Amino acid sequence: MADPQLRMGLARPRPGLCVTPDDDTALRSEFIASVEANIEHFHGRYVAQANNPFGWIKPGEGYDDTIRIAAPWQQDFVTAAFGYSVSLGLPIAATASTKLSAFFAWKAKSVVGRLGTRDGFWYVNAVPYTMMISPSNTPDYDTGTGPWYQNEKQVYDATYAVVPEWQGTTEGVLAGQYMPGETALWGNLVPAIAYAVEHGVPGAQEAYNRVTSTSNWPEMIAAFNVNPVWGVKPARYTAPTVPVVPPVVPPVAPTEPIPPTEPTPPPTGGDPTWLQGKPLNQWIEIPGTSGAGGAAVDAYNGIAYNELTNEILIAGAGGHMDSYDNRVVSLKLTDNAPVWRLRRAASTQVRMDAPYYADGKPISRHLYSSMHFVPQVNRLMLFGVFGAYGNAYTFATVDGFNLDTNTWDPAGTWANMPAGGDLGAAKIRSTGEVFSTDLARWSPQTKTWTRPITTRTADEVRFPIAHDSQRNQLFTLNWGDGQGYGAEALQASRIPVNGTQQIAVRFNASTALTTFAAERPAYAGMDYDPVNDRFMFYCGQGAGAGRVYIVKPNATNMWDMSILAPTSTKRPPATPGDGVHNRFRYIPALRGFLLMPSGSSNLFFLRTSA
Repeated sequence: MADPQLRMGLARPRPGLCVTPDDDTALRSEFIASVEANIEHFHGRYVAQANNPFGWIKPGEGYDDTIRIAAPWQQDFVTAAFGYSVSLGLPIAATASTKLSAFFAWKAKSVVGRLGTRDGFWYVNAVPYTMMISPSNTPDYDTGTGPWYQNEKQVYDATYAVVPEWQGTTEGVLAGQYMPGETALWGNLVPAIAYAVEHGVPGAQEAYNRVTSTSNWPEMIAAFNVNPVWGVKPARYTAPTVPVVPPVVPPVAPTEPIPPTEPTPPPTGGDPTWLQGKPLNQWIEIPGTSGAGGAAVDAYNGIAYNELTNEILIAGAGGHMDSYDNRVVSLKLTDNAPVWRLRRAASTQVRMDAPYYADGKPISRHLYSSMHFVPQVNRLMLFGVFGAYGNAYTFATVDGFNLDTNTWDPAGTWANMPAGGDLGAAKIRSTGEVFSTDLARWSPQTKTWTRPITTRTADEVRFPIAHDSQRNQLFTLNWGDGQGYGAEALQASRIPVNGTQQIAVRFNASTALTTFAAERPAYAGMDYDPVNDRFMFYCGQGAGAGRVYIVKPNATNMWDMSILAPTSTKRPPATPGDGVHNRFRYIPALRGFLLMPSGSSNLFFLRTSA
């Protein structure tokens, strides 16, 4: 698959119809109304009422003068079109957006179901020219009553009642009438399953991995490099195996470290100059702190914080095609005039699509909230790789950086993340333990991973996650999957640290809750304020710049949400579409919250207690 044609990366698409200018007064409203009318129609017929379980819309073609036999490749066109429309972030009403996501999740069953195991619809034979999903010549799609076959195995047997000469019989080898099929049926299927993976449809990732792990999938890739029209990869792709490492990129000039300067210490027992005399709940800009030390934080990257020295830390930020630069930088927040310092320059022996560069140093990646300073092991730790430099592969490696010597530990020093694509998402300050996005638990004492949470709710967990030190529980809060995709709903849960259960949390009605749902925050940050016993949540994109949500926990599972009332009109700049992640976090030494809106802006601070 040739890179220029791939839909790669983790970027959230910019809203827009991409047809008319935003200020158009003639056609824009008509186009939006047409899109919403189509969404309403399809949602009403296939989601609001029971319909077939296979994700098939009523076919327009009749190959034998019935609609019992229809074309799966035409269904794939529809699936891909609706998947793409979800990715566009169309400027439609919130209700229509929710219905669009729900319809796509249902429609994507038509491709996911055909990529099953041998006891269902066997994926090696996923591309017949026609299929049967009903025993009737005239199944009723309009009211959804069918009748329909009961499962994918019945569909498979009916479809292949007459065995074609090309039918595959070998596990791990794709079959089809036209092979490799990059401009035919396999090619038609690829965008449909790619969008299903991208938008988190249940079973889609497993189905995609079955296809891409086959022995003849490389032939498909080579064919797409020549005819790339259908060569679409999911924006969040997890490689089934570690790929072959490409040739080393020619060395680039190293970045010179910033000459160290003697910091001006704050007054003994007092605040640094930039914070002195500032009131509570007011955004404070910290002069001279822009630039992130040259690190590529505006590529889905967060920060770590060393509470022993009050330093912000960034390491290996970049990833995908945003930046190869794996430099390590720091800034001491309690200095009177904080400045960024280079602790280790970027690698010069760069290569793509591997967990380590040729010099043995960790590859740059999209950090999200996966980087933490753990004082119990005296290391800046990177837990997992997502969106590695190159083609955004995922790796389970864990790496440590020694701040005393400014050197990386050798590869393999630390145990890998558990299988499944976990990322380290939250640290418990008192113990140094780290929980992953799938609630695996890492102990700095044993340096091993366990999975103690055995009872899960339907609430999706990704990020942000924060630790409530008063109740010793984790709290997770995200809209959809936390990245602007998935089910259009608030997902919230609490996880007692020493328990085995994830427990759903819901909220009392409030203006803040309504605003939160309208904002649909993505790539947000959250931390716990132990003095005021509350969580502070921040997204800061667009009109939400400066808006802080307060979540007040209690002894029940019904909590309250409000919005912080600032004491001045000053606001930080909006965060970019790639988000803020854990660049919004509580700083105990300064009794408030740090915010890094972007790499190009100064840091901001919000004091929350005296």
